[in-house]
Amino acid sequence: MRVSADRRIRAGVVGVFCSLFVLTSCTGGGDASSSGGDDSSVRPAVADPSIEMTEVTAELVDGAVSLAWDPVTDATRYVIGGADDDVEVPAEVCADRCALTVLPEHVGPDGAISVSAAMDDGAFSEPFVVVVDMPDEPDEESVLSEEDLEVVLVYDWDPTTEDSSPEVEVVPVESLEEAERIIEEAMEPGSGVISASLNLPVDASAGNASGASESALATWYADAMRYDVLPGAPRGSGVLVGTIEAIGVDAGHPSLAGAVRDGRHVDYWLLAGASADDEPADSASDGVHNGVSDPGIHATAVASLVVGQPAGAVPGIAPGAEIYPVNIGDGRESDMVRGIIAAVDAGVDIINISMVLECKSLLWLTNCPNGVAAATDYAESKGVIVVAGAGNNGGGEGCGGSTDADLWPAVLDTVISVGGYGPSGEVYRCSPDRPDVDVLAPAVQMLIADVDRQDTSSKYAVGSGTSFAAPLISGLLAIVLAERPDLTPAHIRSLLPQWRDEMGRIDVIAVLAWLGLIDDPTELGLDDVAAVTPYTVRLDFDGVEPITDMLDQVAHLPEIITTHGWRGNGEGAWNYTSHSVWEITGTIFLLNDGSVEATGAWRGTWPGRDGKPRTPGLMVLDGYQAWCHVPMMQGVHAPTKAVRWDIPVLVDAELVSGTNQPGRPPEFEVSFSLGAGATVDQAGELPSLNLLHNNLDRCKEFIGLHTSAALDSPWPEIFPVYAEYFDTVKQINEDLVAASPFTLDSPLVFSGDGTAAVVENAGISVEYNTDPACQAMGYRGGRWSC
Repeated sequence: MRVSADRRIRAGVVGVFCSLFVLTSCTGGGDASSSGGDDSSVRPAVADPSIEMTEVTAELVDGAVSLAWDPVTDATRYVIGGADDDVEVPAEVCADRCALTVLPEHVGPDGAISVSAAMDDGAFSEPFVVVVDMPDEPDEESVLSEEDLEVVLVYDWDPTTEDSSPEVEVVPVESLEEAERIIEEAMEPGSGVISASLNLPVDASAGNASGASESALATWYADAMRYDVLPGAPRGSGVLVGTIEAIGVDAGHPSLAGAVRDGRHVDYWLLAGASADDEPADSASDGVHNGVSDPGIHATAVASLVVGQPAGAVPGIAPGAEIYPVNIGDGRESDMVRGIIAAVDAGVDIINISMVLECKSLLWLTNCPNGVAAATDYAESKGVIVVAGAGNNGGGEGCGGSTDADLWPAVLDTVISVGGYGPSGEVYRCSPDRPDVDVLAPAVQMLIADVDRQDTSSKYAVGSGTSFAAPLISGLLAIVLAERPDLTPAHIRSLLPQWRDEMGRIDVIAVLAWLGLIDDPTELGLDDVAAVTPYTVRLDFDGVEPITDMLDQVAHLPEIITTHGWRGNGEGAWNYTSHSVWEITGTIFLLNDGSVEATGAWRGTWPGRDGKPRTPGLMVLDGYQAWCHVPMMQGVHAPTKAVRWDIPVLVDAELVSGTNQPGRPPEFEVSFSLGAGATVDQAGELPSLNLLHNNLDRCKEFIGLHTSAALDSPWPEIFPVYAEYFDTVKQINEDLVAASPFTLDSPLVFSGDGTAAVVENAGISVEYNTDPACQAMGYRGGRWSC
């Protein structure tokens, strides 16, 4: 795009570079066709001199550039140029005046931003260019200060009591030594404390979230997420989504009007002038300090991507849902914990967290925000799904933070962690490469709702970051819950491997297939697809398989460890089943020409405690876990080690000749190859281990607090049993991979269930199901859950 030097103006700095931008980049109603014309790839190469772009003004407000201009007659969209290739915004961002915020990551290195008007036929104007003096980005705070140290204590709750919830206490301390003492005392037996740690600040700098170098219409995500085929009228009706933010939501914005409830500010009683010991008055939340007061761009943007209304320019994925906004202010971990609990107690179905916490160092101590796990565990116990942006600390150019470092709450096992991808479909360069990232969603050059605090007019912005990917997944899950309210958070997480493509991106068509909502693929624009269906095959092994002997060995190892067991009630180092369950799940696409495409994902449960770290009762998918429980240490958070492999699956499927006939369901010859680098004819290798959680070494400390007479076995005798358990299950995993390809000896029927064996291995049997009604629950208790 050419720059006209005689039309450059320099904007004055009228704001300060504050945490609003940093948070905006931290993890971050109409159809996608709102552009009204052809995309930028077919625009003429030369500007049309008959189209004149109006004057653009620019101000720097809270670290972002606020642009304004008068509408251009007959323009259907405006093209914004800056640091990356052009991004197009629909003309609906304009009323009497056009207003748009450009976040710093989209500003050119010389501070230049260009705006040109584009017409329905692709013609566009010469750009109007403004130059803004952008302040230097402050250095990232990598260590804590000894000033204003606090310890946050989270107390356990009684899941059997309806009104019970975790309690949070914040204890100011004057030194690191005092903090360590309080933490150690809090974790003593009988204290009721499940987490004690330094009260870390919410990190608003998970990366610079610079955009990708690719042109796009700023509402491209509506096409990518297939708004046109998502069910519901309106989509997501009846579902309440809580948003945890450090600012309020503008409930009056056209993209949000009527879809936002009054929410909660976690400290509103303090802001209203009450003492810290007072109960928050009901009237206080109706006044100045609640989730819709003090609105800001980040919270408003996140909410708009979930519930964007037809009256506004931001297309929301679930406009029938409602937002319950929770404002935690410029807070710390304790505020995030309180905010999550408040949202759960308010009756939300889904919680979206587009914020992050990270480990911080102070002198000799490195502290991680594990206390927030208590809040997400509480949400899990109440059936509330928690979704979080994974952060923007990937390894790409222009990203910030420690590359791929763990960020909370995304890394927690009770949280769906969302990374991002761009308009081209490529992974967003600042999306972290971490094992906790469950799924990718659009995250680059996205139109979002903004707040103009200079006057009362509504505004829009263009932003990038996983902050904006997470609400798209939250909104999609709102649609899923509207269709299937019986699904629990654990069920949803177990289905995610089947709902993503080979790159990890959410596959909306696969979601609809698993929900049984695809009758005619052509109605979804899949003109070359004859049928879409999910499938699940369950592997089992008879007594002659070597794997069976290892399974028996693993199952009986807990009997050796009697130190940590409550015999007779299912509690102990392991709560194990008699055998493991391994499934390969995916989607089969039968094309009109008779060819077949198929996806596949591995999921399994192991002998061992049927739970994830910190949360009894949840499944460790594709992994296994050991749990140290000393009966005398009741009330103390038990040490845990949990690991997982994400085993790749290559599916080879072919239609059986002559079976795709009227009145006869198609049949498929299917084989599965496991492991990294697998081919159709050869198994791959077991991939690297993902360590989910490990503080098992503390078990030795627990045992050391008691006399040997009170214990059945000392630690030197117990530790080798844990090691043998882990080593044996690893060997089982390796043998499973090496035993593939699994080629079925009889065809898989397109609709229904049946059994098969594996060619050249009579010791492996397969039970399969291709009925979409059975897929959400899978195979449980010896039968398919339909």
